[in-house]
Amino acid sequence: MVGVAGCSGATSTARAYDFDAGPESTADAHALNRDGAVGDTGTGKRPPPPPRSDADVDASDCPASAKLVYVTGEGAKLYSLYPPTLTFTLVGTLGCLSLPTHMTVDRQGVAWVVAGGKLYKASTASASCSPVSTWTASPTDFPDFALTFLGTASAPDDALYMLGSSGTLGSLDVTTGHVTVIGSPSVASRTGDMTTNGDGTLYFLAQAAAQTLNRLDPHNASVVTVYPTHEDGLMDQALAYYGGLFFDFLGQDIYTFDTATGKTTAVGKAPLSVTGAGQSTCVPAVAPPPP
Repeated sequence: MVGVAGCSGATSTARAYDFDAGPESTADAHALNRDGAVGDTGTGKRPPPPPRSDADVDASDCPASAKLVYVTGEGAKLYSLYPPTLTFTLVGTLGCLSLPTHMTVDRQGVAWVVAGGKLYKASTASASCSPVSTWTASPTDFPDFALTFLGTASAPDDALYMLGSSGTLGSLDVTTGHVTVIGSPSVASRTGDMTTNGDGTLYFLAQAAAQTLNRLDPHNASVVTVYPTHEDGLMDQALAYYGGLFFDFLGQDIYTFDTATGKTTAVGKAPLSVTGAGQSTCVPAVAPPPP
């Protein structure tokens, strides 16, 4: 979540990066489709959705682009990631911003990116991006902030949850721009990254030498559970979720963390130092088998 120098410019030709096989063709079955156009979502503010079981997951309304993980970082490059094969595909350069620090994705395949306390939306098909018109920068509560949607398969992405580096947890009504301050969670560090597992549950990865994954109550900001990841988190870091596992990005290193077993596993490297990562609630709760 620590920003690094970014650059602007035209988007790049998509390419794939695979740890084992090297570059792949962009015709790969998991390449992005072109339906992820930038646009407003949601119809109004609502409370956090109730938890759901894996059997309730329905991604039939989601474009293929919303079923991947996305990362950004040095050079403001935007990549997609297909976790079962650890395949990265370069989408392009986020030309409207530099120094991206956090990111999430909505159910329409639109990336929401934080840079310099400002909020942007970006196409996951082309990396074209623009500022979010309903967001007003808040240097006091949200000078920089982690962010995620909590929606479920039946809920629109109208509430964006944010945890500021000030320690403030709030939710943004993406239609009106109204921010509701929820509280200040008691976590080991005010800096870190945030995501959901897609069932209305909120998680924050605290950036500290003894890194922890914290389950937060989105109603009152209390800490429900603390999971030690056994990793040193004092570096660029980001958090995403896919197929029952949390993906912890530390610089270029990638780890998975399983809350059921408490096990952290090193799985490979990213093609850049990752400062922002995220996924929509369309990703599977159980990982599909590798092709």
